[in-house]
Order: sequence, then C-alpha cells, then structure tokens
Amino acid sequence: MYKSIKSDEQIQKYSKDFGGTLKDIEVMKLIGVARNSYYKYKKELVEELQKEPWVAQ
Repeated sequence: MYKSIKSDEQIQKYSKDFGGTLKDIEVMKLIGVARNSYYKYKKELVEELQKEPWVAQ
C-alpha cells in the first residue's frame, strides 16, 4: 500500500489534472509506474477528493 500512497502524492504534485505541469505520460515516466497502475491511482484520487466536502471543486 505504501507505493500507492507515495504515487498518489506524486500524481497530485505533478499532474496537470491536479494543478501540476506534466501530462499523464510524463508523470508515469517520472514516478516510474505502469500505465494501468497510474490510471488506477488517479481514479482513486479523484474519487477520494470528490468525497471530501472541504475540497473546492
């Protein structure tokens, strides 16, 4: 589980979808995760952030 938590933090930091500057493929290469894992983590992040009422959307 640790790898997914670390990856989640890095996805949030670098991905354009979360205010970063890199495209998905660039983030995958930078953090060293496979495509399927990346999109799994990203989907989980989006779902988690949508549940939190204090997050501005």
